[in-house]
Amino acid sequence: MVIKVFISGSSGNKDVKGNQQRALLILDSFRIKYDSIDISAPENKDQRNAMLQKAKKREEQRVPFCPQFFHDDDAYIGDFEDFQTATELERLEVFLGLKSEAEVIDTEKQDGEKEKSEDEENEEERSSREASASKDDEVREKCTRGHW
Repeated sequence: MVIKVFISGSSGNKDVKGNQQRALLILDSFRIKYDSIDISAPENKDQRNAMLQKAKKREEQRVPFCPQFFHDDDAYIGDFEDFQTATELERLEVFLGLKSEAEVIDTEKQDGEKEKSEDEENEEERSSREASASKDDEVREKCTRGHW
């Protein structure tokens, strides 16, 4: 599935520009496939109009601000605030419809078990190093006392 991200290449609003850049960087970092559609380009007039009809307009907005997110079948996903919230909650793939909540929870459980196992291994290594250091100290003490 490819996500459609509606942006405005000619926006004079610094917040909109920053939000667009942030969203695209996050999608790139997650290696999520997307099509970026510039609504300021004349050839995208029909897509812009469709986006404006379906997209969510916040109370303080005259028109929906970019970026806006859609599925490739033109089903509306959400705006940048929704995207940002999903990212902060580590539910971006669920928000975008790429994974179910159950899949994400299962992955988190597996990661938690893996992390626990790594912590246990690290604890064993630390204990082993401490035991070895203690042995070294004991040998050093015997050498300095002339027991060896």
